Amino acid sequence: MNCRPQVAAATYQQAIDLGSASAPAKLDALNQEVRGAVDMANGGGFPACSSDLNQPAAEAAAPGTLSDSVRSEILDAITRANQAWKDTTFNLNTSELDGQVAGDLLKADQDEIQQLRNAGQRRTNTNTDFQVLDVTLDAPGHAIVHTRETWSAVTTAMATGRVVQQVAPTTYTETYVVAFQNGGWIVTRNDV
Repeated sequence: MNCRPQVAAATYQQAIDLGSASAPAKLDALNQEVRGAVDMANGGGFPACSSDLNQPAAEAAAPGTLSDSVRSEILDAITRANQAWKDTTFNLNTSELDGQVAGDLLKADQDEIQQLRNAGQRRTNTNTDFQVLDVTLDAPGHAIVHTRETWSAVTTAMATGRVVQQVAPTTYTETYVVAFQNGGWIVTRNDV
């Protein structure tokens, strides 16, 4: 999505105003889909879509300078990716990864979730420390981020809730590749 669909948002809001039970969830889903993207010309967020269906949506240019706001958006993408991973290793719903991670990382996360499903397990991951070591923009729309993170995990059997494995807090140095795609930043790789 390259722009915020104004007509759809207005229609959902009108349905909410008229008492629709399903419209609030649909408007929330629409808002969630466009959250986090950047259109530098409009000062943040997606530009509004044209109501003319024949007019193509404007594509936001990939940032080529690491400003404070671009750095913040890149780190927000990492936060979203980590949260999606934490959520999906527990609820095993890989659709929550869509739009939060892409590329190699999406495939790796999907494979990890499938392994948990096949074993009849789920995992609770807990992050107790997150330090950003550096953020570099090595090309327009392509960032490398180094972090030091401390994670612990508890894997349980889904059928019984019995603890299968417990991982004590462990500190990792991680390297994230974050790309500017479809008007926003998304993590495409995470090397531990």
